[in-house]
Amino acid sequence: MDLRSRVIDAAQSDSSIRQAARRFGVDVTTATRWVRRWREHGESSARRQGKPRGSCLDPHRDDLLALVERTCDLALAEIVAHLRVEHGLSVGTTTVWKFLERQGLTYKKRLFMDSRQFRTSRLTGTGPAKLRALMRPRVSA
Repeated sequence: MDLRSRVIDAAQSDSSIRQAARRFGVDVTTATRWVRRWREHGESSARRQGKPRGSCLDPHRDDLLALVERTCDLALAEIVAHLRVEHGLSVGTTTVWKFLERQGLTYKKRLFMDSRQFRTSRLTGTGPAKLRALMRPRVSA
């Protein structure tokens, strides 16, 4: 039995959390948090540490891939604007870029390439994992 469980058991059987904390050499605040969490949620194990897995864009994967496939010359900022308008998501361009990269898509600046050339020269293979998207940022002259 780990220390956390022993402190919780002792706090239930002893007269106070302070006595249980003193008995096991744990800070009173820590013991109080452990016991409160056990009473409120029934959990005595430690919470998972670190960043949560996955991306906030995962639920919108199909929509994003369809958008990129339909309009291959979108800039990242335009994809961010689409997510804000259509899905109410507030994400940065880096989030979108990393998501597309994990999907096997690349973002390359090709200022002078026509989107028709892109379709004939870059769409090779099958499926989204093999699709290498060339998205050209819009340049205002």
